[in-house]
Amino acid sequence: MCSTEASSITCKVLEKLIEDEDALGVATHSPNVCVTCMRKLLLEQFGGKELLFPNEPPPWYKPPEASVQESPTSTKDQEKESSRKLKKRGKQDTKMVIPKEEIDDYLLKLSIGISDGKLRYEIMKHKKVSKDAAQKLMIEIRRRAKKERLEMPDEDHKGKSEVVNPRENLPWCPSTKDLFPRGLLSKLSQEEQQRFLAICQSIMNTGEIRFVNNLKELTHFQKEAQEERDNIENLVIETIENSLEGDAASAHSHPLQYNHQMASEFILKRWEKRWHNDKFKTQFASSTPQCSIDWNIRDIRADPEIRPILTATLLKGRIDRIQLPSLRNRCSLDTSKLYTLYPPEECDANQIFDDLETVTSLCLENDVRIAMDATTACHLMSDPFAGHDYTYVVPIRVVEKMVQGTMTNIAVMGKPRILETVDRTTVQRQFAKYLLKSNYIQKKAEVPPVPATNEPVAKDSTPLENKKSDFCDPLDSILPSLDAPLNHLEPVVANHSENGKSYAIFSITGTNILVRSRPAPLCSEGHQSMKGATLSLQPRMEYVPNAGAMRLSEAEAVWNYSKGIFKQSANHGLFRTHFMGKYLLQLQHWNAQNVTVATGSEQLWTGPTTRLEAKRMIAAYTLRFAKVLQEIGHLPHGDFMLLNRNDGFIKIVPEATAETADINYDDVTLSVNDVILHIRNAFAGLESMIPLQWQIMQKRAPGCYVAKDSNLKKRAMMEEHTPSRKPVNMKLTHNQRRNRKRKKMKWQNARGRSVQEPTVEMDSEPVYCPFGSPTNASSPACSEPSLSSCPSPELVIDVPEEHEE
Repeated sequence: MCSTEASSITCKVLEKLIEDEDALGVATHSPNVCVTCMRKLLLEQFGGKELLFPNEPPPWYKPPEASVQESPTSTKDQEKESSRKLKKRGKQDTKMVIPKEEIDDYLLKLSIGISDGKLRYEIMKHKKVSKDAAQKLMIEIRRRAKKERLEMPDEDHKGKSEVVNPRENLPWCPSTKDLFPRGLLSKLSQEEQQRFLAICQSIMNTGEIRFVNNLKELTHFQKEAQEERDNIENLVIETIENSLEGDAASAHSHPLQYNHQMASEFILKRWEKRWHNDKFKTQFASSTPQCSIDWNIRDIRADPEIRPILTATLLKGRIDRIQLPSLRNRCSLDTSKLYTLYPPEECDANQIFDDLETVTSLCLENDVRIAMDATTACHLMSDPFAGHDYTYVVPIRVVEKMVQGTMTNIAVMGKPRILETVDRTTVQRQFAKYLLKSNYIQKKAEVPPVPATNEPVAKDSTPLENKKSDFCDPLDSILPSLDAPLNHLEPVVANHSENGKSYAIFSITGTNILVRSRPAPLCSEGHQSMKGATLSLQPRMEYVPNAGAMRLSEAEAVWNYSKGIFKQSANHGLFRTHFMGKYLLQLQHWNAQNVTVATGSEQLWTGPTTRLEAKRMIAAYTLRFAKVLQEIGHLPHGDFMLLNRNDGFIKIVPEATAETADINYDDVTLSVNDVILHIRNAFAGLESMIPLQWQIMQKRAPGCYVAKDSNLKKRAMMEEHTPSRKPVNMKLTHNQRRNRKRKKMKWQNARGRSVQEPTVEMDSEPVYCPFGSPTNASSPACSEPSLSSCPSPELVIDVPEEHEE
């Protein structure tokens, strides 16, 4: 109430006095006596507020009975109440009738989200069948619902993705029986392992972290998983030694003894072809060396800043393209294009001795006295390791050239020649390298027709001066920016060579050498950090893929560093491959030219070793390489052979006569030896931050057991599979069993087999080993693509639904 309401209140007595013009009556009319005037006065002063009981109603006030009863307060509530009553009445009065032809579809839709008992009751009610018949119908309905759910995308994900990856295209994953280790659960929960795995993936793919707190989390997770990783490493060695290295019968199943059926023939043909070179066909005697060099790396103490430094790129080569696979799919390695793309008959084409005039002219113009292939430089910069262990020789030809009236010697070193026999592991790794190249590298169609010139082109020269080839690619426009190595401030941009090879000058502790190499291919797809950059590749054989990614040894790490440096690639890729050479399990890459840069966190470095360790190793191997170059620079004119038998010394032997020669090019034949390798010599531990793709699928962090709340908990806690004897039928009588035994012995004697009485030792089967090949390595069965040891990942990943039978 306000002044408007007060103005509407009138006093009839006062109006009568005013109407009669009784001034004295109006003056004597008191508002304190007149109730109407008093009410009007109170409204004007207090606006209708309560004066006597402002906080609560008076004690004698009683609310009316109508307000106590609950009733709808609005028309909308009344409508809801009436509709609710109508629905309730309708349910009681009506009954749903389903046609017989629609009962199956109705039960199929009804089966989603209800229990087996409820579904069985609905089947009995609508189908009018017994309980046993309803149980069978329920199983069929469940299977039909699951089949339709797998074939059709979910409604919630229709807008996100319409592509469903078939199960046969999922990445390789160990089967249930190969789950390793058994009977152990991780300290880390499933959520913590997923977090750990996500951080490792981010660092492995980009070399960066998404959040600042990730480094602290990573340190915590690695500390928690250290004990588990150490135990897994010990179990790997113990399991393989006890199961596959105890006797010669099981040695053929050893992962280090496996060979693809095409590997030996393909690799040995290529290696033997290197010996059959008419331009370097001489005889040598290893008993009378020209000089001997200590090849022990342990006694070398070097400055960590010593490393091979790129001085200039004289000629650029043909840059192929590499098509990186999607690790979300099964990356199978096909052998159908192997002989077409890399025929063994053409492996000796375009050797450095065929290019002697170009090499010597480049050396003379740039004041260089030693030239070699990049493969030779990598061999002299590293030591043998598992998969790369053999005796080799390097041919050396010292030619004389006249420079300003003075004879100058130039030493040209060819590619290494394999000597004597090689082990199966080396052959298999070399075969996997060509499988990777044939599957993922696309060779450029034509060599650029620009004639090679010996003068480097200036950096600011116009690109129109260099004629392009007919190979069209949208990434050709960015190639000039890729020629600059990251460890050199002002590189020289060069012309293209005629033979597709790249020629560059490297400084080895002050000694300049000319390195001839095939350029690393250009990565046209992949992660943003790799796209548009060159990528050199090397295989990494995973001999225990069920346990995780293996850590590289020091020698293999230096080999990979050297490949990236001498090929001048922006990135170096480590293709982690199954030891059978059938599947790619992971792709690890790092910046090849920034190995020795001291900036950034060590935890973000994705190389095989830490930066400090890499600098120390590269410095020591560089000094040893310099010792060899010093001896080669003093060689006289003629042909020589550098011999490395992995005995701690390198010998440089001269030519010899037929009577004293023990190394003859025409008599060299290569073969695969039967040396039994041990897992301790090849296994250097597990990677703490590099997960294989199957670990990403199972959400299992590297170096960790199965999580205690994982879907794989029951399978991980099951005992290992051991074959059991066939149970004896106890219903047979003693005479029947004796007669059967006599018939069996008679049948075996007829086939010429020796029969032994069954004993406890004979009944016991060898301990099951989750590693190694299941068949004989020499049999054709193991060489063809088979999923026996690499089954479909559905055995591990798919968890049966509740109520499924």
